[in-house]
Amino acid sequence: MLISIIIPYYNNSKDIKRTLQSVFAQTFQEFEIIIVNDDSPDWQEGLPIINSFNDPRLEIISHQINKNGSAARNTGIKAAKGDYIAFLDADDEWLVNHLRESLDFVLKNNLDLSSSKVRIVNQKGVFISPSKQKNKDERVATFLFVKGMAMYTPSLFCKSLLAKDVLFDETIKRHQDFDFLLRAENKKYKLGTSPHIGAIVHWENNNPIAKGETWKFSQEWLLNRKELLGAKEFDNFWLQFIGFKILEQNKWLFVKAYFKIKINPFNLNKSRVKVLILKFLK
Repeated sequence: MLISIIIPYYNNSKDIKRTLQSVFAQTFQEFEIIIVNDDSPDWQEGLPIINSFNDPRLEIISHQINKNGSAARNTGIKAAKGDYIAFLDADDEWLVNHLRESLDFVLKNNLDLSSSKVRIVNQKGVFISPSKQKNKDERVATFLFVKGMAMYTPSLFCKSLLAKDVLFDETIKRHQDFDFLLRAENKKYKLGTSPHIGAIVHWENNNPIAKGETWKFSQEWLLNRKELLGAKEFDNFWLQFIGFKILEQNKWLFVKAYFKIKINPFNLNKSRVKVLILKFLK
């Protein structure tokens, strides 16, 4: 059983050693590592660090022009020889049992894809997410948007068949992980969440807005993928990723947008409604 590990690389020379150390420390060792250099400006600094591991299981593929993270992952997916694919970002790391526990979980539960819990490190401290597992027959969009849970890319583990069939959408700047998961489920693949903590996600310098996550982009993505969402899922995504951001800018613009999109208040997660009321009364 071979696992292909795909690591997109862009300006990660300061972190790539830590990332690769976490891979080589895995209790499951039947893997190949595919690092995709997305025409990174710091590649000359990162390459000697990568080469210092001197392991034949490590392969490098370089883009001649910068594309994006989705394109880099797709390059890795297409080159992968493994039965399964595990995704890892070049500034994050895995806990030592992640591959073993992910493989055991998908085999035991007859799944095509799983995600694990992660330990998130940001400016506020350290916390574990998500707090709940997806129920067996629960829709991914319900788990993500109605319940407000998460399936993080560095924890995703899936059959190569699924990854090569679905691929990441290279045309979008953000929500690539949501998009990949929703389209996979729409193709009738079985998705689940493992209870183990598999990855450490480093968000100390995370800046979603700088990466293109504006409310206008989120709304465009939502409308383009509307057919993959139920009414509750649509309305809760809108409030979380669009409505709250509009509200931070302008209350009356929020009201106008709310009624234009025709959000049903009875569809909304109660905890989000409480937050909405508090934000609106400020």
